[in-house]
Amino acid sequence: MATVNIQKIIQNIAGRLKEFQLTGEDTSAGAGDAGKIVLLNSSGKVDATMLPIDITAESISLVVGENVSANDLVYVKAADSKIYKADAGATNKQVAIGYVRSAVTANGSNEATIYFDGAVTSSGFTIGAPVYLSVTAGASTATAPSTTGQLVQPIGVAFSTTQYMFHPQESIELV
Repeated sequence: MATVNIQKIIQNIAGRLKEFQLTGEDTSAGAGDAGKIVLLNSSGKVDATMLPIDITAESISLVVGENVSANDLVYVKAADSKIYKADAGATNKQVAIGYVRSAVTANGSNEATIYFDGAVTSSGFTIGAPVYLSVTAGASTATAPSTTGQLVQPIGVAFSTTQYMFHPQESIELV
């Protein structure tokens, strides 16, 4: 938390001018900072610690049913309520509902956080082009699946050659 001088003001108190220096905070440590003046951070934005919610992504944490890597696309298996890699392949079709940001090893109790929106890092994209769930479990691809029995699920739009904004759409099964 950085306290920063933001400005000086002059106030007339009982006919005398008094100068005051105002300070504010560019991050918050919680309730102890209540009533303080909010400043923009070094990026020129209000820091997420100043807000009552996580604005980077809505998320939930669940136990993983298999090892997952950072940026894997995932689903929650109804049979055990655990996280598994999403897969557009004909054998194990499961649509992506979110992604994980960190690798987690499955051991029966380890949890991963599923994020439902935000930037996902991968590679091979064209800026502005759609990104799809891959037939490789957990992966994304710039090319829509095209084989009978596979799912086509648009999952976002690339904003660089290595990142896309996750925004899953309805899937269709190829027949």
